[in-house]
Amino acid sequence: MVKFTDYYGSDGRNFVDFYYLESDRTAIVVHGGGFIGGSARGKNAEKIIEYFLSKGYNVASVEYRTCKETDFSHVLKDIYEGISYTVSRVNALKHQAQFVYVGYSAGSTAAALLLMGDVNYTIDDTVKYYILLSGVYNPDNAFSPPASKTLECCREGMLDYFNYIKQPAEDIHVLLVKGTEDRYDLHPMGEESNLEFFKNLLLSAGVSDVKTMWIEGGHGVTLVIFTNDYEEEITEFLNH
Repeated sequence: MVKFTDYYGSDGRNFVDFYYLESDRTAIVVHGGGFIGGSARGKNAEKIIEYFLSKGYNVASVEYRTCKETDFSHVLKDIYEGISYTVSRVNALKHQAQFVYVGYSAGSTAAALLLMGDVNYTIDDTVKYYILLSGVYNPDNAFSPPASKTLECCREGMLDYFNYIKQPAEDIHVLLVKGTEDRYDLHPMGEESNLEFFKNLLLSAGVSDVKTMWIEGGHGVTLVIFTNDYEEEITEFLNH
């Protein structure tokens, strides 16, 4: 494996850590942290990186600025540019048969906004697989008590991006994973829960391959899918 870091922008946090195996499949990891924290090199990101390396994937872990450093529009722009840079960079090394976006918490929320939100960015022309863990997709849940710091820091203008007006590519494959007791969900396991809300949005937009997993536990429990206990489900999804 060759590890290297590239910068996709002028800020010190505009970087991508690459773990390159000369594979034709790449996992793009977008970390969580409520858009006010987190790290591409944090322990949660490391779990995902190690898992995909063990499965023979190249891995790219995208770092981005948070709302503590810039406004929310630039946070989303950073994530988009980090992904776009990754696709171009890895394809230049070896043409890729598969890109997988793997988001946790805020990283999953960002994926939903890039796919269907009120933004002018497109990633689903090249990235066709999405594993989204513990995201907040229903804007009502942005007012859940644990999300108050994010809303205060990113300001309510961030909710404008949750206007789901964009048509996603119908040939994408999406796996949504949520904990049954996620504290960021005002409607756990109901039709207005984050998982069911975004699943129904995708289906209504013509995306047919949408899989869901409820895992007993709280917000962080979803990372358990990157263990041997869930290997069959993840392998089946990625090979579909």
